Amino acid sequence: MKTLIASAKNFLRHDDTDLAAMLTYYAVLAIFPGTLALFSLLGLIGDPDDTVKTVIDILRPLMSSDRLDSIQPTITTLVNASGATWTFALGTAGALYSASAYVGGFSRAMNRVREVEETRPFWKLRPLMLLITLASIVLLVTGLVIITVSGPLADSVGAKLGVAQSTVDRWEIAKWPALAVVVVVVVALLFHATPNVKVGRIRLLSPGAFLALLIWAGASTGFAFYVANFGSYNKTYGSVAGAIVALLWLWLTNLALLFGAEVDAVRDARIAEEKAARAAAAADLDSLDPGSYLAPPRPEPALVEKLVLRESYPVRPGEPPYGPAVQPVPEED
Repeated sequence: MKTLIASAKNFLRHDDTDLAAMLTYYAVLAIFPGTLALFSLLGLIGDPDDTVKTVIDILRPLMSSDRLDSIQPTITTLVNASGATWTFALGTAGALYSASAYVGGFSRAMNRVREVEETRPFWKLRPLMLLITLASIVLLVTGLVIITVSGPLADSVGAKLGVAQSTVDRWEIAKWPALAVVVVVVVALLFHATPNVKVGRIRLLSPGAFLALLIWAGASTGFAFYVANFGSYNKTYGSVAGAIVALLWLWLTNLALLFGAEVDAVRDARIAEEKAARAAAAADLDSLDPGSYLAPPRPEPALVEKLVLRESYPVRPGEPPYGPAVQPVPEED
C-alpha cells in the first residue's frame, strides 16, 4: 500500500498526464504508416475480399456505420493494391521512423519517472531507440495480425496454407493467449530498455507492468462500456467521433503504462536503499578491530551462589527471595 501511495504522489509530481498526452501524439504519428503496412501485409497473405470483411467486422463496434461506409473503399483499395509488396515496405519504413519518435518520447518519460538525466551519447542512444522500435513494430504487427486473422480470413489463410479446419478452430482459441504474450513482451521491452538506468536482468512481467496491464484492461473495458451506453460522441463530433474515441483510448493506455512505471521505480528505489543499508552495516562490521570486541561480562560469584540457593530452596511466603534466612550460629562462651 505504501508503494501505491508513493507511486500516486510521484505520478502527480512528475506531471505524467502531460507525458501521456505527448506519447499519444507520437503514437498517432505512427498509426497511419503502420496501418498502411498492415493492410498491405494482409493483402499479401490472405484473400482480399475476406480481409476487407474481417477488418470491417473488427471496426464496426468502434465507429458509426456512416464513418465505416466512408472508409471501406479506402481499405479495399489498400488491400487490393497491385504493388502491395512495395506498399508494405514503404509503410514499414514510415512506421519505423514515426514509431521511433514514440520510443524516444517514452525514454524521456521513463527518465523523468526514474528521476535521472539522459547521459547516453547520441551515437549510442539513437541506434538503441531504433532497435527497440523495430522489435516493438514486429511484435505489434504480429499482435494486429493475430487479431485480424479470424473468422473468414482465418479460413482463407488456412485453406491457402493447406491447414486442416480443426487446426483453424484451435487457432481461434489459442490466439488470445498468444496476443497476451505479445503485449507483455512489448511492455517489458519498453520498461527495461528505454530508461537511462541499469535495472538488472529483464523482467517479463514486473509488478509495475502487471499493474499497468491490469489498469489498462479495466480502463479499456470501462471506457468501451461508457462510449457504447452513455457517451454521445457521434452526436457531438459527427464523423470524427471514432478518431476522438481512439485518441482518448490511447491517452488512457499511456496513463496506465506510466503509472506502472512509477510503481516499478518506487519499488526499485526501496530495494536499492535496503541493499545500501545492508552493505553499509557490513562495511562497518568489517572495519572494526577483532580485538575490540567486548566479551560478555562474567557473573559475580556471590550472584551465582544466590542463584544456586534459589534453585535449591523454593521461595515461601515470608522468606527472602534467595532461600531461607541463614540462622546465626551462637558463639561459644
